[in-house]
Amino acid sequence: MKKNPKSNKRVKKYRFRLKSGNPTIEKKILKKEFPKGELGNEENDIDLMMIFGLDGEAKKRNPEHYREVKKNLDSQRKIKGAQEYVVESQNGEFEKKYREMRKKSGGKILPTAIFLVISFVLELFVFYNEGLFERLTILYHNSIPPLAALQILLLICAFNYKSYIKGMGLITGRASSASVFTVSSTVMCIYYIFLAVMGAVGIEEGTAMYNLYLTPTSLLALYTAVADYADTTRKYNAFLGVSEKGEKHVLTVKKLSEGHVGRYSPDGKNMITVEKARFVKDFVKRSNSEYKEGRHSRRMILLSLLVALGMGIYKVFAGAELVSAASACIMTMMLTMPFSILFSYSFIFGGGASVASASGCTIVGNGAFEDYSESTAVYFDDTAVFPPSKIKLKGFRAYGENRIDTLLYIINAIYKKIGSPAAAIFEKSVGDYDEKFDIDILDVSSSGIRGAVNGGTVFVGGIGYMRDCGFEHEDFAHDEKIDPGISVVYLALGHSIALKAYLEYTMESDIPKIASLLKRQGMYLGICTCDPSINDEMMNVRIPLEKYPIGIMKSIEGKDSDKCKKEISGGIVSSKGEESLLSGLIVAVKASSIFRTDMIIKGFVFATGVILSAVFAIFGKDGGVGMWYMLFYQLISALPTLFLLSGLSDRV
Repeated sequence: MKKNPKSNKRVKKYRFRLKSGNPTIEKKILKKEFPKGELGNEENDIDLMMIFGLDGEAKKRNPEHYREVKKNLDSQRKIKGAQEYVVESQNGEFEKKYREMRKKSGGKILPTAIFLVISFVLELFVFYNEGLFERLTILYHNSIPPLAALQILLLICAFNYKSYIKGMGLITGRASSASVFTVSSTVMCIYYIFLAVMGAVGIEEGTAMYNLYLTPTSLLALYTAVADYADTTRKYNAFLGVSEKGEKHVLTVKKLSEGHVGRYSPDGKNMITVEKARFVKDFVKRSNSEYKEGRHSRRMILLSLLVALGMGIYKVFAGAELVSAASACIMTMMLTMPFSILFSYSFIFGGGASVASASGCTIVGNGAFEDYSESTAVYFDDTAVFPPSKIKLKGFRAYGENRIDTLLYIINAIYKKIGSPAAAIFEKSVGDYDEKFDIDILDVSSSGIRGAVNGGTVFVGGIGYMRDCGFEHEDFAHDEKIDPGISVVYLALGHSIALKAYLEYTMESDIPKIASLLKRQGMYLGICTCDPSINDEMMNVRIPLEKYPIGIMKSIEGKDSDKCKKEISGGIVSSKGEESLLSGLIVAVKASSIFRTDMIIKGFVFATGVILSAVFAIFGKDGGVGMWYMLFYQLISALPTLFLLSGLSDRV
């Protein structure tokens, strides 16, 4: 079929109008601007309509091609049963999806809170019966209280069924924050069924010989509902950040090949680099990723169950009744189960994502916090460490018969070739130079560059590099004594020195703070550069290298991050530039450090719970401690996590 150039021209003209986000409006615009017959059934036209999200109209125009394209697209979108975000035309669909998820998740909080109040009132009825409650004698029937508690708990689980199902990942080793809710509610249901079957309610001075512990369990359910709402809100906000139009800066984790020159050797280890892309892929996969070190919470949950079972067996052998032994078992589980792990996941990672978002950076998924803190090196492009706007050309001098504009053009071309931040300074000095040279980079060393200009050899570097290459000049002795904050760069053509330039590099003020933070995480900050002026000696003048672990990688391979790719996968994204990205990285490392510290504290809380359980079981009454003590303990155990969160508020 003959192409219709007029229609393609109009598609381009009205492309911005087709991004309204409302399919009905888009359809009207398309029909108005492209009447039937003008926008034909050509495959390119159908592809354009599908890109704009007008699937219905595309299906009418060419059903066969529509089905073929949709089948291919759907195969890309499906990842382990979940629909993946693969093209920008899905923006409206995914935004609506996450908005609805957040709405449904928030709708669970109020019913769960109401059930918490009902649970609290029920326990008051049964165990603190005074005044009006004394008349409600039906509540003292042996099986009524546990059956009532069972019904309430089942309703709570029904409202939070998604969290319950998610928590079942503990069985396959994929523990999450919801695992605590799943295990606790399951054990409590078994406990209530056991009490109802046994039919044993003993009232002694107003207190039963067992405790329902329904209120602490309902409080845990409320924690879970709030945590789930926080997680879905974070996913929604993360998608809004990732789906922004235009060029995005992305932190990626990669492995280096061998042969890189630097103070530290990153060979074969993970490193983080800054990349640029127009589309960030694998969003769904990353947003559902979990923090791998959360496996410690799985161990604590299993240990809690084992200790609780052991306590129940001890009570039986100590002569206690089965009901009292079961109550002591549940008490132990309540004291040792890491309920506050919900705060660790949702508040620490959610808080970290919020702080990063305030800096214009998006952190996708819990796994991103671990991915970027596990790497041994964090490499930034030299333009991020030494912004071109902060580099000054303090002076230059030409030698021999060479034209100054020719020399400046050559050194500018070389600096542009290696991606040096100083290229912008020489660019200004070159002006409208019209002569062209064939320039190639032959070798990059720690302190200089060897290249070829129109077949001839050229050297660019400092005094030490020039001497190593066999050059000597009367200005070397003088330049060795100048201010160490000024970098002297020589350009040699053939066998003689042709040009020298004095450059002043000003480092980004946040670099020492970033290096210090990475040092505490066992990582070092690297600078990916080919600039001969950026070396250990130059860095040591600006920041003491014995105090801050900073490495410099000299390689052309590491300098491809300045190119904007079509798509890339990454967990830390920003559309506001590298400065915002650095803030997001610092937050991710901080949050990861806080989470690890919190896991250690959880270990102490677990040990404290075991000790308290033993004390109550040996010296306390049968049936364990009351509801009030358990509520107080659960709230107190969450305070360390809330205290640690203050560390995230320290903005970079």
